[in-house]
Formats: sequence, structure tokens, C-alpha cells
Amino acid sequence: HLNFSINYRKVVSEDVYRSDSKRIKQVLINLVSNSFKFTEQGSIRVNVGVITESHGELLQFTIKDTGIGISKNDISALFKMFAMVSKARLQFNQCGSGIGLSISKKIVESLGGTIEVASVEGQWTEFTFTVRDFTERPFHADAFDQLIEEGKHKEALDELSE
Repeated sequence: HLNFSINYRKVVSEDVYRSDSKRIKQVLINLVSNSFKFTEQGSIRVNVGVITESHGELLQFTIKDTGIGISKNDISALFKMFAMVSKARLQFNQCGSGIGLSISKKIVESLGGTIEVASVEGQWTEFTFTVRDFTERPFHADAFDQLIEEGKHKEALDELSE
């Protein structure tokens, strides 16, 4: 049995907060999909809210599951290109490419935010990412999408870094 929930901590007004919703969805889909892959029972919770820092508001997303967790050794390499959690590959026979989290990290950073992970192996994993109001520097989603479709992942990551 697996419970899935989405909680909103504070309403975000469209006219106050602007960002690239397509990219935010891409990161959310990747993180939630990973949670479903590695959580057989228990729960997956998505929390959405706004946090205030000295230099403005950030939209914050937290995805927490009660899955297999991630070892400290694997966490250190988690956001590197082609990195995969060794236990997950063996236990769940997952054969992903290992680029999802590295792309998610680049996307989040391109949206002016950060992404972090906390985990207790065998118990839970929690990913938290933030994004800023992004009206100053437009994101070129079409160029990024084209590179991904062509299988040019390195070039797509470079596009996010510009």
C-alpha cells in the first residue's frame, strides 16, 4: 500500500511569482518518478510553499518518500552525470541513464534556485528544491528541448548554464 499526497503551504499568486512552469514540472516529474520507483510501501509526499529570504521569496518544493533511502556515499555523487545509486540498481533492477538528477540540478540552478537531498538508508529520502522569480533573465526552453530530443544531453546542460 502506497499513499501519495500533495500539500500547499501558501498560495502563490500568478502576478507575484513568475518562473518557467515547464521546467519546474520537468524537475517534479523526475523527482516524483524516482520516488515511485524506489518506494514499495508507505508514502510519497509533495509539499509546495513559499519561503522568504533576505533577497526575496522563493518557491519551495519538497518530495519525501519512505523508500529504500540513499547511502551517504551515493549522495555525494548523486547529481553527477550518469551517477546511479548502487543499491537501487541491484535491488530494483533499475536501468535508468543516470542523467535525470544532473539535468534537474542544472534546471533548478538556471531558475535561480538550489536542490538538496537528505536521506536515511533503508528509511526515507527527501529532495528539496527552490526557484526564484525569473523575470530578469529569460530561459530558452525551445533550444533546450531540441537538444534533448536530439540526444545531445551535454549540450542541453551547457544551454542551461549560459
